[in-house]
Parts: sequence; structure tokens; C-alpha cells
Amino acid sequence: MVNMNRIIVARAWAAIKNDQGGLDPIEIGSWQMFAAVEDRTGSSSSPYNQEIWTYDYKLTIRYAPSRIIGSNYTIDYDGKTLKINSIASKTEGYKHYSVLRCSVIDNSVSTGSSGSNPPLPQIRSYIFTAIGGETTFTALANKQVFSVSKDGIVFDIITTGSLNPLNKEVKITAGQNFEFSIPFAAGETANVLYIN
Repeated sequence: MVNMNRIIVARAWAAIKNDQGGLDPIEIGSWQMFAAVEDRTGSSSSPYNQEIWTYDYKLTIRYAPSRIIGSNYTIDYDGKTLKINSIASKTEGYKHYSVLRCSVIDNSVSTGSSGSNPPLPQIRSYIFTAIGGETTFTALANKQVFSVSKDGIVFDIITTGSLNPLNKEVKITAGQNFEFSIPFAAGETANVLYIN
């Protein structure tokens, strides 16, 4: 039996054009739901001599066809914004569930001398404008990227394997190198949404 005794908030995101012609994230919907949240696991790493703590969560929610959660959504839980890494379906008897594997990065090691809570992660937007003919750019080291679009079209994110030139894909490798399956035209922009 799944014990759903925690309240979470799911947030759906889209992008709108800003004054510079790039895209900014905009929340298009949110709702509360009950979830079973398993104990978090945490680890630290020090890329570029900057300590980062990563916390991973497993959330189980009841599947609702009218409110399907996408992998580019975020979850608010326990004062933190969680990035969804994967979604899997689970069936227990006749009950259907979705299992979300999420992570959150906490850049602070402690609450500070004042005892106040650390700042919540913020969703940010990075815009790359092409000269023309490029297929790659490098940016956003150590950031949690969850959506990449090119001139308003969302690309599928992959981290391993080869890009298929027939698909709209972007490969993100170590060091945050963004490699696109389709070359940029002059003036074309890429918009990257990430958690800061």
C-alpha cells in the first residue's frame, strides 16, 4: 500500500518571447497533490572548487489522465524546487501510480550563522544567438538544465549516444557542451531553462 501523506505542488512551464527576442520561462499551470515521498539521499561534489550538494527524491503519486506530469515540470516539496529526472508508471492491483525520480541542488552547506533557511533554487533562462552554421555552444557549467528550445521549438535532451539529424535533439555533455542535430541559421536563438 502506498502511503500518500505529503503535499507537493506540480508546476508546468512554457516559454514566451522577451523584449530581446529570446525566450523566458513562464508558469502556465500548477496544482497540489498528495504524494508518498521516500527518504532523500544526498551527495556532494566540488566541480571547479565549488561545493554542491545534490539531493535525490523518489515521489509516488496517483496517476491522473487529466493532470499528466511532464518531464519538464518542476515539483515544490519541503521548501525546495525539484527537477524531474524520470517518470515511470506503476500498477498496484487496479490502482495506477506514477513514480517520479527527482533531484535538487542546494548550494549552501548549512543554514548560516543566523539560522535562516538557504535561498530556494530559481529557474533561469540562458539565450544563445547564432552567427550561422554552428551546431554547438558551451555554457552553464554545473547547472541543472531541464529544457532546451531553438526558435520556440523544444528539442529532446540526450546525454549519451549519437544525434539523429532527422530528429530535433540536443546532446548535453560534461562541461555543459550543447550539441544540436540541426545547424543554426544566422540570428537563430537557443533558449535554455535551468535551475540556478
